[in-house]
Amino acid sequence: MRSLILVGLLLLASTSPLFSVYDNLEESQEVKNSGSGVSGASVSPTTGTMNGGQNLTITGSGFLDIATNNLVNDNLTHSWSTSVADSIQGGHGANAIGVTSDGDVHIVYFNYDTRQLKHAVYDGQSWSRSVVSTASAGSQYRFVELQIDSNDHLHVAHWVTGDYLNYRVYDGSSWTLNYTTSNVDSYGISLALNSLNHAHIAFSTPGYVCSGLNLAYYNSSSSAFTKINPDSTSTSQYNGCYPSVGIDSNDAVHITYRDHSNGRHNYITNESGPWDKYQLSNTNSPGYYTDLAVESNDDIFIIQRNSNGIRYAEGSPGGSWSQGGVYSNSGEENSLSLDANDNPHLIHWHTGTDDLMYSKRSTSGSWSTVTVDSGADDTGRRNSVTIDHNHQIHVAYADVGNKQLKYATVATGLVNDYTIDVQFGNYSNSTATVLSDTQMYVTTPAATSAGDVAIGLWDSEGNYHPLNLTYTYTDQNDLDNDGIENSQDDCPNLAGNSTIDSVGCPDSDGDGYSNSGDAFPQDPNEYLDSDNDGVGDNSDAFPDDSTETTDSDNDGVGDNSDAFPYDPTETTDSDNDSVGDNADDFPNDPSETVDSDGDGVGDNTDTFPNNPYETRDSDGDGIGDNADEFPNDPNEWEDSDGDGVGDNSDHFPDNAYESRDSDGDGVGDNSDAFPNNPNEWQDSDGDGYGDNSDDFPNNPNEWQDSDGDGIGDNSDLYPNDPTKGADTDGDGTDDSVDAFPNDANETEDSDNDGVGDNADVFPNNPSETNDSDGDGVGDNADAFPNDSSESTDSDGDGVGDNTDAFPAIPTQWSDSDGDGYGDNWGNQSWTSLREQYGIGQYVQGAIRSDYCPENAGTSISDGYFGCVDDDGDGIANLFEGDSEDASDDSEDTSDDSDEDESALPAVGLVGTLAVLLVSVVVSKRKHPLDHS
Repeated sequence: MRSLILVGLLLLASTSPLFSVYDNLEESQEVKNSGSGVSGASVSPTTGTMNGGQNLTITGSGFLDIATNNLVNDNLTHSWSTSVADSIQGGHGANAIGVTSDGDVHIVYFNYDTRQLKHAVYDGQSWSRSVVSTASAGSQYRFVELQIDSNDHLHVAHWVTGDYLNYRVYDGSSWTLNYTTSNVDSYGISLALNSLNHAHIAFSTPGYVCSGLNLAYYNSSSSAFTKINPDSTSTSQYNGCYPSVGIDSNDAVHITYRDHSNGRHNYITNESGPWDKYQLSNTNSPGYYTDLAVESNDDIFIIQRNSNGIRYAEGSPGGSWSQGGVYSNSGEENSLSLDANDNPHLIHWHTGTDDLMYSKRSTSGSWSTVTVDSGADDTGRRNSVTIDHNHQIHVAYADVGNKQLKYATVATGLVNDYTIDVQFGNYSNSTATVLSDTQMYVTTPAATSAGDVAIGLWDSEGNYHPLNLTYTYTDQNDLDNDGIENSQDDCPNLAGNSTIDSVGCPDSDGDGYSNSGDAFPQDPNEYLDSDNDGVGDNSDAFPDDSTETTDSDNDGVGDNSDAFPYDPTETTDSDNDSVGDNADDFPNDPSETVDSDGDGVGDNTDTFPNNPYETRDSDGDGIGDNADEFPNDPNEWEDSDGDGVGDNSDHFPDNAYESRDSDGDGVGDNSDAFPNNPNEWQDSDGDGYGDNSDDFPNNPNEWQDSDGDGIGDNSDLYPNDPTKGADTDGDGTDDSVDAFPNDANETEDSDNDGVGDNADVFPNNPSETNDSDGDGVGDNADAFPNDSSESTDSDGDGVGDNTDAFPAIPTQWSDSDGDGYGDNWGNQSWTSLREQYGIGQYVQGAIRSDYCPENAGTSISDGYFGCVDDDGDGIANLFEGDSEDASDDSEDTSDDSDEDESALPAVGLVGTLAVLLVSVVVSKRKHPLDHS
């Protein structure tokens, strides 16, 4: 990778306890840990002689928080391990690698053929893979950078077709696109995070190789990204190529890049405030594929490629720089990472052999290079590297020939050696070896006097941490420090206070007897157990009986033997029924203890324990066998009438002659004439029909009267007709159903109009009975009852609709010429002219009157309807003079006609024309009947 993940973690040491062990790395390589302190400490052993030299183990927690870490080399040979992380197709598989605090390895990479940006995670057992984003058709991703922040969030910057830069963040569950910008070159994107986990992205502007240096960074004050050109004063046309960015512990930004126009390798920083630029090299075409890392003391380490191969530069702004060669045969991408001792580790591609190479610098300053993987074509051409907090190197690279994304790992050889100074009272300190956060080993110093001393810890910054522990130094002449010299002490190596059976031995209960001679070393009231039953003689009620120790009820029988240890009235229970023999009515019968009724049968067995006359209930009906008349029938126990049937099932318990009532009618079967019919029980006339249903219960010849007329069906001629009787008119229909009982010609009147159906022309129409003219229309509804050709007169003009030419106009009924205008007139002035011809008549208010009834016409003008109008102008020919000129006259006068019609109402028009033509009408017009 172009920037070391560890550098970002070192910068965040003040907020991340996991990586605080590497904070403020000094030249002595000792690092002070910060933490929450030590707790739960204990020491073993707790005593030793004043000579010292006793090896102690101290356990607790938080030891690593205050221990001094000495990074040392394990001097072992470590081998690379490689594996396949995923399959990739096409392209060169650009990738970036990082490790989270839980040790999971993360690789972000491109799959060219699928246009996918992917994310692979290795948990130490297996790889899991997911798609971060898929480019649109015709687009691709290229060049990717990864940094992991103090929250284990992944920050990724990469190039997209169209010269765009995308910046994404993964929070452990989802990816977010936080920033994008345009005009970005496809080579040379670099990403770094400051102490606030804010991104700083260096890139170049597209051009011939490149055309300008850019830095995009998250601006806290505006809560947005700001984009600047740190080398804005440069006059170089092709500047800012192959940039790499890093951030130091003070959040100062450092960038290295190539000035292509002038063939220079430059370095620029804002450490002092403004941007200061330094030229690192201008020979052999330097500055290709740069990678920059910030050391623990904020010095800068840079690698770059020139025409002679890979070169390094190391120094500080404004200070001296050392430079030199690393490897002469290297290709495009170089990836750099620093370990905890600031030793550089470099991954690069061998252009001649297509192999992935690894180079590192020893403490003496010399470089060594080995092959990591010799795969197919372009193995390792795209690569990235990081070193985790356990000093393990992790490498991602593309094996293009085999279309694989590979992963390689190896140990750096660094190990942590932790120590703590242990204080023993006022004596000298001893250095402890810390094996883990919970355990350390230390050797005691010598003491000048016996006694207890406090144990505490000193951290590397001179802070004292008390452990609340004591260690006891003992005198060699009184090894157990109990005040009794070894020569007088029966237990010289064990402190004790015994005085009776032995001297100076442990006596835990202080009763004078040593623990080894005291049968009860923890009980000051006991020391002897004569019967060895575990109970001291002083408290043993039976000190010589090992089977007994207590007599709780003081009856002289030990509790172990006493069946009732708390009952002084009982000691034995012969039948083991928990009732003492003294109180047990049946001492040898475990199933019985009491006989309440004194009948010799125990209550448990006696079904009636309080009734001396009963002991058994065989059928379980609650009645003792002695009193039960049916001892084996649980449903019966008494027979009141002595008929052999129990009262419970005897329907007549007090009647010895009856016991069953099958039909439940209250009459016993023996007396019931119909034992299975609940509705009958007696047949007085013996005809087989019960009295209840027999209409004639005392007549054996009759039992039913179907029509209820009082005559039995057997004798009734009309058994189903209670009304059947006389036929007065002798027409064969009984009077009760004859509508005309006195008319032999009629029996029914279907429409109830009083006229029998035989004589009624309309037997089903109560409003009609006759049809005089036989036209099918009843006389009542027939407007012409004696005219078979007519039956309706819709307009009420006395002319039937069939004959009436105008059935809906009461003033018209004939149309002699068939032109749709009636023969009658309503204008009295026409009367003298019309009557002489005998067509129509005067009818007051007549409408649609035909002025020319003998000649069919279509005239409508001025109320003169039905006259010939050859030119179709609505004016009859007889009013237009020569009919041959009618069309011309109509045409010539059309304007006048239109004007008149528009100027006068329709009614007024007729009047107006009448006035204008009155002389013509009087002198010239003939009646249409005279006009041929």
